[in-house]
Amino acid sequence: MGAGDGALRVEILLAPNLPAGVLGSLRQMGIEAESDSKASFEQLAERGRRENAIIMVADHAIKNEQGILERAPGVIVLGKGAWGNSGLTAPVRAYLGGFHPERFRRHLSYLYGRGPNLATIRSPHGASMLENISLPRHTREEFLHHREVGMSELNHVGIHLAGFTRTSRGYFVERRPAPFHLLGLVQHGFLEISCQQGQTRRVGAGCCFCLPAGFRGFYRVEKSADFLWFHISKERLGTPPADRLAVCSSYPAMSWIQTARQFLQESRGVSCDRRVALLRLAQLLELQIQRAVGSLGLNQDREGVRSRLLHVMDRVGENLTEAWSVSKLAKETGLSTPQLYRETRARFQKTPAQMVQEIRIRHAAELLLTQEVKLQEVAARTGYGDPFSFSRAFKRMVGSSPSHFRRTDKNDIKMGKKGMEKKKTSVYG
Repeated sequence: MGAGDGALRVEILLAPNLPAGVLGSLRQMGIEAESDSKASFEQLAERGRRENAIIMVADHAIKNEQGILERAPGVIVLGKGAWGNSGLTAPVRAYLGGFHPERFRRHLSYLYGRGPNLATIRSPHGASMLENISLPRHTREEFLHHREVGMSELNHVGIHLAGFTRTSRGYFVERRPAPFHLLGLVQHGFLEISCQQGQTRRVGAGCCFCLPAGFRGFYRVEKSADFLWFHISKERLGTPPADRLAVCSSYPAMSWIQTARQFLQESRGVSCDRRVALLRLAQLLELQIQRAVGSLGLNQDREGVRSRLLHVMDRVGENLTEAWSVSKLAKETGLSTPQLYRETRARFQKTPAQMVQEIRIRHAAELLLTQEVKLQEVAARTGYGDPFSFSRAFKRMVGSSPSHFRRTDKNDIKMGKKGMEKKKTSVYG
């Protein structure tokens, strides 16, 4: 990280085949770096694991060391033209100037002097992924989690990785089949998305889009653009056709962006109860993602038990005041009551009643945060007979009473809005 951020100290270990100028450049940029002139690749990888450090090495020296390097926390490979005797070239310096360790952890990243190219290997839940990314000098990317804070809460709701990206002219991503879906929301500018079969769409501000797990193609930006993106597990979105590019141009985006920004801000905070707040925000993100999926038409496939379950849960969310008994849910999904219990436990680790209650409580949380309504009305609008039973269910699931949740979290979000107006650039790193 740059010298201005003292909260995060990350070391880069330089392999012996790099000139001394590289070490000097990194230290001038405020990045902790050390060169070990006698260490082998095996020793570097072992030290990297022990110290949680990232290894930097020249590309001509790694041909036979791939297996060793993959065991390191992260590897940055400098290609031809990335350095001279005097240090790193300008494009590489510009890219490393906004150094975020998460960008390189569990990655094998290639940087070249003519303009950084990233060949990234990611392993969410043990499944490998390869992306080729060409990033221009002024691109900024910031993940919603900070170090490890927030990652488990995102994973809990099926999000592998999420972040904001601000791009400039020349941004290009080639996407190959991945073990997760990419769900995105354009805030400013345009993305041009093309699939291997030749379909091309321009996705503008306010549009959400989905690139399914098997998608082959690319997306690029001709001019500047900002977008929010999520890597979503296949279990949460189902299995839309691999070649189908789904776009919705009428999605209400502001609440989604606000929740993501609040999550980002909270993950970098220091409050003692921020993990509780992060879990609540992650649950709101999950609710908003479910709505986006519905807007994109990805969960309308009636074939398969999982699709039918998701469709019925969408109906529950749209008709919260209805009496959703287990027998009624079973009838709606075309299953017997025992089958329904087995399927929901196997696929979502919940009973049918727990799933209905979770949907109701999430809608209640959103009402408490966004509208000035009495608890009695919140209870009535989310299917509870009286405020007492609603409060008891809410506290059991969320960990605090509805009034305390509204008072603390709503004040935090209001403060976050004011701070965001003053520090908009903090969202992008």
